[in-house]
Amino acid sequence: MFPILFQIPNTGGMSAGAMAFEIILGVAAALAWLWASTQKREEWWVGIFSTATLLIGGHFVASKFLGPTVPIHTFGVVVVIGFLLGVWFMTKQATKEKRLEIDSRHVFDLGMWLLLAGIVGARLLYVFLNYGEYADT
Repeated sequence: MFPILFQIPNTGGMSAGAMAFEIILGVAAALAWLWASTQKREEWWVGIFSTATLLIGGHFVASKFLGPTVPIHTFGVVVVIGFLLGVWFMTKQATKEKRLEIDSRHVFDLGMWLLLAGIVGARLLYVFLNYGEYADT
């Protein structure tokens, strides 16, 4: 298996006007998503606002802080696919078969918290096991 599945070219170097426009557009999409989520609406445009916020923010970070190429690692793709399939399966179990006594939205929220805790915990374990690398700096 290849360690790097493929690389995305990063042109970088946005002009000041384009950067300001992207920041304003990203903040507007984030505010629209926050407003729509507080209204307890589950319509198609709420998903569009949240997706737009993530894509604009991701493009801004990639163009500003990453190198000339962004490597997509095979292990990361496999972990993301496994996580999404696990959350999808648990959500289906909660909604259709009523095996679980909880709402499917709570299953999805729990999955996101578990993902965050897994990332933070893995990083803390890495720092703990490789403390010598960090102690010298």
